[in-house]
Amino acid sequence: MAATRWSEDAGEILRHVLDQHRAGQACGLVAVTATSGGALRAPGALAAVASDGSMVGYVSNGCVDGDIVAQMLAAMDAQAPRVVRYGAGSPWQDIRLPCGGSVELALIPDPQTAPLADLAKDLTDRRRSEIDLCAVAGERLAGVTADRFTLRPRPALRLAGRGAALGAMARTGVAAGFAVSVASPDPGDLEDLAALGLTRAHHLALPGNLPPVADDADTAVVLLFHDHEWEPALLCQALDGPAPFIGAMGSRRTHAARLQALRAAGVDEAALARITGPLGLVPSLHEANLIALSALAQVTEHLRNPASATGFHRAA
Repeated sequence: MAATRWSEDAGEILRHVLDQHRAGQACGLVAVTATSGGALRAPGALAAVASDGSMVGYVSNGCVDGDIVAQMLAAMDAQAPRVVRYGAGSPWQDIRLPCGGSVELALIPDPQTAPLADLAKDLTDRRRSEIDLCAVAGERLAGVTADRFTLRPRPALRLAGRGAALGAMARTGVAAGFAVSVASPDPGDLEDLAALGLTRAHHLALPGNLPPVADDADTAVVLLFHDHEWEPALLCQALDGPAPFIGAMGSRRTHAARLQALRAAGVDEAALARITGPLGLVPSLHEANLIALSALAQVTEHLRNPASATGFHRAA
């Protein structure tokens, strides 16, 4: 099997297919259409397979991806889409999913570029968009369980703060595949993080010197200050937008004082209830890297399933 880039970003995968086609190389689109049991990727997950056998994206942790490449190359030769299934109910009993369950895939060897370009633009512009696999294939996909899925842009993590906690959170977010932007009153922090490939870096010259924002339904806003006078204006700005997660570092006592200051500034209780604090799923941590991991786990819980997010924490 040729090289694999283990991307989970639907926009990146779609852009790769388009780039390959513009370069004159065949590149097919793989879509997870149904799963059962312990499948690694959810329905709607995408991957791309080029005619040289290289792959961007993935379906399993290597269990079946090699055969998917072979199946796609065969579909390219036949010039016809196909639906394949691995695991329970599969005709290939020698290809097993160690986690159990099953995964069904649509393999589209020659996707229509116009709908892919529209989808890629929506995701680049941070809009959720619906992929219609039959439109992408240019024909009905016989035997597929589902052919329409909502694609989400890469999750965004908008950070403001300073020091070790800010740096750890930015690095952890980038490593986890988030689009990370940073605002800090410390130019040294911004310089230190510049090599990460941030989507934006903003110097907070004064507490009211707010960064430009375009929060959306896939954005988390996290404040990481020990000097909390920077927080009120930033929190009010975030509360004016649709971000499903707004959190701030500090103990229960700090959070109570934070909320009281915002009440005094006229922020109502419904808005205050949107602010998570203390930050993180694991309480009473004192190491910046662990605080970042704990906070990012909480962010992920809210972004993926806000209705069931626990927001669990104890007094720091």
